[in-house]
Amino acid sequence: MLKNKFIISLIAVITLASFIIPNFSMIVNAEMIQETDYVPMTQTISTYFESNPVTVPGINSKEATSIVKNMVILSETAKEISSKEKNKLMDVFSSKLDSTIQLHVSEKYLTLDNATALQIISENGENKDYYSLTVPITNEHYNLFSSVTVIFDMMYNIKGVQESLITQSEKDTFEIRTFSNGEEMTHQILEDKFIPNNELKKQLQEVQSEFLHLKQARGMAEKAACLAIVLGISRAVANIIAPTCAAACLAVPLVCAACITGFVALAGGAIGGVVACFKL
Repeated sequence: MLKNKFIISLIAVITLASFIIPNFSMIVNAEMIQETDYVPMTQTISTYFESNPVTVPGINSKEATSIVKNMVILSETAKEISSKEKNKLMDVFSSKLDSTIQLHVSEKYLTLDNATALQIISENGENKDYYSLTVPITNEHYNLFSSVTVIFDMMYNIKGVQESLITQSEKDTFEIRTFSNGEEMTHQILEDKFIPNNELKKQLQEVQSEFLHLKQARGMAEKAACLAIVLGISRAVANIIAPTCAAACLAVPLVCAACITGFVALAGGAIGGVVACFKL
């Protein structure tokens, strides 16, 4: 129960509540950002979290702040790559199945045509950029955020694999199993009622069509709202992300990156727009 409370509290921090945003039940369309009367600010992600540490039950503030900050930074530092680079990643992925990449889901459920490839830019100019490749798992038994995400270095060598299997439990709630580099990381049955894929897709569409004006938002509330907009993630989706990624983000940085970028890729957000949020 304490673990579930921690998960719920963590995701509340990641989304809207702890950023002091008005009580929106949906998130506005990212395309509307430029049409609002925002006051420009120069505060960065780092300076914001330095002055606004995160408090979450069940974890010390330093660790909680680090998790949330890294999620935001990772979203900011992701960009799409060329078709040539993506094809190379796809070739390596396919050639390593059943050897370096050992999965717990049938390969026939991997939707390679819908794979998303990103480059994550390292901070402070360090030469540690890497690629991520997210392949959706498509089957009626799996939630649409089920996926396999692989992290590569810039020489196309595999550095980490995250497999997220999200299904409906016997209790009609979400059941989550995650595997990092082939080993089971978490197996949880949540209290949140299971949402069928067609319903979840509808919610995501509603997220993109509701609350088209944020003229009352200011300061970091504005920035946090912008981040939520760009990522295109509703509260329902967020409740899936937290338990799936929290353990990895406390333990293995590259696997944490794989988990988060997997969700960012599948959420269909305009990732490059996150940078603009902290320039508002």
